[in-house]
Amino acid sequence: MKVLALVAVLVAGSASAQDRMSSAQCTESFNAVASLVALSIDAPDIAVTDDTWCSVSSAQIEVDTDFVLQIGTLRWRASDMDRFLNEGLPPRAVEIEVTGVQVLPQTGDPVLDYLLALQRSRSSIAFGLDVKWDGVQNAITVEDTFFAFDPTNRIEINALIDGANLTDTGTMQALLGTAGLRDLTMKADFDGWFETYVALTIGQTFLRAGDVTPQAQVEALKRQAIAFVEQLPDTFMPAPSRAAVSEFVIALPTPRGTAQAQSRQTPF
Repeated sequence: MKVLALVAVLVAGSASAQDRMSSAQCTESFNAVASLVALSIDAPDIAVTDDTWCSVSSAQIEVDTDFVLQIGTLRWRASDMDRFLNEGLPPRAVEIEVTGVQVLPQTGDPVLDYLLALQRSRSSIAFGLDVKWDGVQNAITVEDTFFAFDPTNRIEINALIDGANLTDTGTMQALLGTAGLRDLTMKADFDGWFETYVALTIGQTFLRAGDVTPQAQVEALKRQAIAFVEQLPDTFMPAPSRAAVSEFVIALPTPRGTAQAQSRQTPF
């Protein structure tokens, strides 16, 4: 959760962040976020690139005693970063690019840790985000957010949140419950990422050791999920959408291909 908080603070508010980042802004914003989320971050020098992005290479985040998060390169830039540094408010715009993300176990055995790091060196995750806050419309736009496990395993998200007034702390607190998700589009290319990164967590939650095999339990859960989806009313999920969701469930736990979900709420 702390890792998610680190990303959330860095990206809160964003747009076509075109401000030229200074060395002081890069260092201060990085240290402020690290302090805010209370994570131990081992990072070399924080630099300003030729295209005025803040950049950190070969950083390690100690999430807990069991593993560390290793980042190949982290780049960010923001518009009106002084809002965050001086007032603790989200900047008006932030763009972030992260490449070479790896989760490295910490077993306490230096030899095993070294070998596990070698084993995972070919597998790394990239992440990108461009978020905009429109202070006139009080809307946050999330554009071209993506998680890329590799070229054929990718998740993309675009969203619009309205009723988001980030003018000052008091206004943000007063309107916290009024912001709403207006539009959401999610697209995922499945070529193994589900079973590699998600199946273990879901399986440990729903599957139980006993007389019924895990495979049989999975099939039973899929039948229950499909039955639930088929009972949803058209006003909540149209028939073509129910059919598409059912097809996805049938393909579990090894889905292949592209899935896209869209949600749109009409303003009153």
